[in-house]
Amino acid sequence: MTTQPADLTVGSQPDLAQGLIMLCPAGLWTARSQTDLAQALDHACNEQPRAVIIDLTRLEIAGEIDGAALGELHSGAGRRPGVLLLWANPSPALALRLGWLVQSRSLFRGVDEAVGYALRNPGGMLTPPWACERYPAAPEATAASRRLVARACHQWDALDAIDDAQLVVSELTANAVEHGRGDVIVSVDLRDGTLTIAVRDENPAPPAPRAADADRHPLRDRGRGLMIIERVSTGWGTLARHPAGKTVWATLATRRGA
Repeated sequence: MTTQPADLTVGSQPDLAQGLIMLCPAGLWTARSQTDLAQALDHACNEQPRAVIIDLTRLEIAGEIDGAALGELHSGAGRRPGVLLLWANPSPALALRLGWLVQSRSLFRGVDEAVGYALRNPGGMLTPPWACERYPAAPEATAASRRLVARACHQWDALDAIDDAQLVVSELTANAVEHGRGDVIVSVDLRDGTLTIAVRDENPAPPAPRAADADRHPLRDRGRGLMIIERVSTGWGTLARHPAGKTVWATLATRRGA
């Protein structure tokens, strides 16, 4: 008698000190349960960790899940800038189906190996290129976020991006304080020549760029500073959070970490 794997459940083990979230799916990954796994991955990525590691030890994949479905899940997480997605502990059969992840350095034999890769310090940096702080929703949060970004750029020798980075984080944090709900969480990450700044709050309404009036400073009203962000950044966007809230991110190019 063959025992069928249970329906998919996804446990989460955050390590906030290191900026890691471990997802531990258990059961059978089917086309029906892919949505559950994708939502768990969305939720983990939107917590703004340095990396999300999926421990595959207790996961089985149904035959209906093909390479396209696997690729969709992986690339979907990849649209969250600054969050590294890694897979660990595959069974031999599962490793064959996920072999294409080896080329992108996203599949590892064990969790410890994946954690070591996530915490690597490229280019001989003295500190891991990821930082995150939580602030009360008060005007002081904007200055605190600027200090966080400035400190990170100095530590990571990314001084070519410091002015634009402080401008970006000021606008995003000010918007979150004025129009968001709950605490504001700011993270900054450096990987492959890209500095990613993300600001999270509990208001699901996304910011919208608006044209600035000629006689008003573009940073004085919600949305006008986003037009400056569009000019100085290489990209920006908004991620919905579950069950509520959003993360607004922006990326900047830097010669460091490339």
